[in-house]
Amino acid sequence: MVYLQQFLFVYTMSQVDKHACMQLSIWRMYIIELISEMMYEVYKRVGISLLDYTMSQVDKHACMQLSIWRKNLKYEVTMKNIKNIVFDVGMVLVDFCWKEHCRNLGFDESVIEAFDQYMVMSDCWDQMDEGTMSEEKAIEYFVSVIPQYEAEIRKFWDTKEGFVKEYDYATPMISRLQEKGYKVYLLSNYPKEMYQVHWPVFSFYNQVDGYIVSALECMRKPNPAIYKLLCERFALLPQECLFIDDRQSNVDAAISVGMSGILFEEYEQLADYLSCIM
Repeated sequence: MVYLQQFLFVYTMSQVDKHACMQLSIWRMYIIELISEMMYEVYKRVGISLLDYTMSQVDKHACMQLSIWRKNLKYEVTMKNIKNIVFDVGMVLVDFCWKEHCRNLGFDESVIEAFDQYMVMSDCWDQMDEGTMSEEKAIEYFVSVIPQYEAEIRKFWDTKEGFVKEYDYATPMISRLQEKGYKVYLLSNYPKEMYQVHWPVFSFYNQVDGYIVSALECMRKPNPAIYKLLCERFALLPQECLFIDDRQSNVDAAISVGMSGILFEEYEQLADYLSCIM
């Protein structure tokens, strides 16, 4: 069924391209006719370069129109079948504002730079996301790597409730989607101990229809298995799911299992995309 849908979509888009090419041909013929009737003497005096410029603008307009047609049609075909909206959490529904938290604790920029390189962006953090390393062991590892900042590391983790903040738009957006009949799910890479502290205070936590937390399942995005687990656990069809994430690799993985996906860049971009159904 998925392959048939993909074939039909590709075929439909090819017809759009064909129509656009025909339209371009008509536009070019019209311009030439217009030139021959009204502006021949002007072009004759100014030179062929003006004609070339005019035709290039016609081609440019046609390409822009084709892009608009393709975008609108792809959106309509995609959203027509969507019943479930699946959100990432960090940097989509909540701000991972750990640097701001560090500054609030009085840490200088050298500490923040070291945290970024040796802690937040480390493989060890990925292991916490995957549930293969506990927070306690991770802290000991971080201290072993940058021992000069042991006090700051322990203070950072003792106050971990401060390095995320829910975006103001998150809960109202989810409410509007649910009011329109969509089911809303969460699929997030999140360490276990942080999940236990952070998620209960998120307004949308008890509002969504279901969620998967990577550390609780011992797998993380972009492993295709975690997307399949979401569908199996909540009896979802991949082709009826729209997945939203701020990392392209995670979006690509969702598409690979049959979901539709969009890369989150900012709320305004997402709100514009969802405006027709909200």
